[in-house]
Amino acid sequence: MVKKLHWNLFFVLFVLPILSWGQCPTSVGITSNQGASICQGTDVTFTANPTGGTSPVYEWTLNGTVVGSSSTYSSSSLTNQDKIRVKVSSSTDSNCETFSDIFTITLNPNRTGTVQIQAANNSICPGENISFSIASVSNAGSGAVYTWRINGNTVGNNSTSFSSSALQNNDEIQLSIQSGIPCTPDFSSNTIIIQEKPGAPSQPADISGNITVCPGTTQTYNITNVTDASEYIWTLPSGWSGSSTTSTINVTSGSAGGNISVQAKNSCGTSTMRDLSVTVLPSTPSTPGTITGPISVCPGISVDYSIAAVLNATEYVWTLPNGIEQIKNDPDITVTTNTSGISNISVKARNSCGTSASRTLSVTVKAGKPATPGAIT
Repeated sequence: MVKKLHWNLFFVLFVLPILSWGQCPTSVGITSNQGASICQGTDVTFTANPTGGTSPVYEWTLNGTVVGSSSTYSSSSLTNQDKIRVKVSSSTDSNCETFSDIFTITLNPNRTGTVQIQAANNSICPGENISFSIASVSNAGSGAVYTWRINGNTVGNNSTSFSSSALQNNDEIQLSIQSGIPCTPDFSSNTIIIQEKPGAPSQPADISGNITVCPGTTQTYNITNVTDASEYIWTLPSGWSGSSTTSTINVTSGSAGGNISVQAKNSCGTSTMRDLSVTVLPSTPSTPGTITGPISVCPGISVDYSIAAVLNATEYVWTLPNGIEQIKNDPDITVTTNTSGISNISVKARNSCGTSASRTLSVTVKAGKPATPGAIT
């Protein structure tokens, strides 16, 4: 009984440890912290993962050349189709060798992406919708992610174009791309800076100028310059002439009145119209008709002369043989004749727009009555 007990103790203390020495792993795998597809120059760490075994000894090979002897192997100089393998043995069993499958590297070249964006117009009016698009791009690849930003804030919906009607002066628009091509870092476009122009000008102030004019006369009308206006649009009554793109216009009046209007304008719009109502007075009267009255008269008597009323005349200017002018509201006059001889009576029609040509009547003043005869002899 004592002998059996001694044998059991010997087996536990000496035989079992000997039997466990030199156990060989049943398999070994390789894992990579960067996977099998890597970028050029990437530092990759490979780890051996044996199953079972004791006292492992590692031997890493790169394309058949021994390159490492620890449980991991690292390199940043791998090339395409490099083959990594690890052998695991036991330090206590010279016959133990377990090999991993070959781990083949796919090396992708490092690429740099570029993108240039463009705007339909970067000088905009307030509230104007503006579109942005890609002018040129390289190394974006399929499945790329497009991120548009305004002043660094993300907008848009993963599209190659973007539009907005809420942009303001000095807003900065840029596009960032997450490439769909391996080993291409994220890249960004040029920056477009928005220039917001002034909005449409306000309505001009009152128009200065004559509101009652004669036909065919030159008139000047003007307004105070309107802030942000680049030009002015003048509209004249029918039959008037003149043009201007400034705040002042010289015109020739027509025969009828109407509205003189002006609008202020810039590239973003046109203001409300400002009107001035103008009345055109009747034109200068025509030459009066024939003067009616005696053409042979005695001296020193009262004589009536008249003409037919002249259209648009407001008064009549009579010139008598003695050179004196008399202004009458009616087209007739009573005169006292001079001494004998031939002289003229003239008349002109007049209104606020002018005076007509004269109509003249030649009148002969006969000799006066004879003097008292002398003494009878």
